Amino acid sequence: MKKLELCVLITTMNKNIKRVKEELLPQLTDCNVVISHQITKTDIHPETEPLGKNVFYTPIYNSGASTNRNNALKYAKGDICIFCDDDLNYIPNFKEIIIKGYMENPKADVITFRAIKPEGTFHDKLNKKFKHNFKTILSVITWMISFKNESVVSKDIKFDENFGFSRYLGCEENIFLKDCLDNNLNILHLPEPIVIHPEESTGNSWTEHVIYSKGAAFRRMYGNVCGALLCLIFCILKYGEYKKKLSFMKHLKLILKGFFDFRG
Repeated sequence: MKKLELCVLITTMNKNIKRVKEELLPQLTDCNVVISHQITKTDIHPETEPLGKNVFYTPIYNSGASTNRNNALKYAKGDICIFCDDDLNYIPNFKEIIIKGYMENPKADVITFRAIKPEGTFHDKLNKKFKHNFKTILSVITWMISFKNESVVSKDIKFDENFGFSRYLGCEENIFLKDCLDNNLNILHLPEPIVIHPEESTGNSWTEHVIYSKGAAFRRMYGNVCGALLCLIFCILKYGEYKKKLSFMKHLKLILKGFFDFRG
């Protein structure tokens, strides 16, 4: 059987390229690497020196996380790809874990893995192997996602550039996976950790823009009826997390405003 090649799609911005060069690339010497360097400041200049024989570097001058990821995706090579942010680290045998996952599950087009925090606890509660559905994809973060390059490219699946630090905040990875499901791709979860990522700040989890964006994402993903119902369910289930900042009715009004304002 052919040996599968892994390609790591790194997205970074402005001066964060320094950490990519100094800390990330030394971890990725036996992988293909694409670096999409988003430059939005006049004092930041694109890299001119080669970053390695296995590295393809491409600057981009537009804003938005999804725009950056799509730029990296455009230059993806190899059989299996993973998305990578500039503030994470990989566990030593992450490549072997990913390749083994696809060798043992050849029908999988997309496989999500687990992420751990620096202290060793998990970011998620997905501790069993299962096939993803429209519900479970809501628990996935971008850097947990791997995919067969050919499967995604052949269906022309990309990130929705309306989401992800753009008009709407976040949810871009969930929309990406929903589009994969809509294109009949087989998405599997394996409870193996591959990446170490810092604890994400919860300080901005319940801003008005974030909640508004969630409503837009639910309509984008699930349509009018199911999306509206999900907005209500989300408000109820998450009440304990946001009640110190927002009332139930304020939260509901914000998420529904995002829902009804959204135009695909």
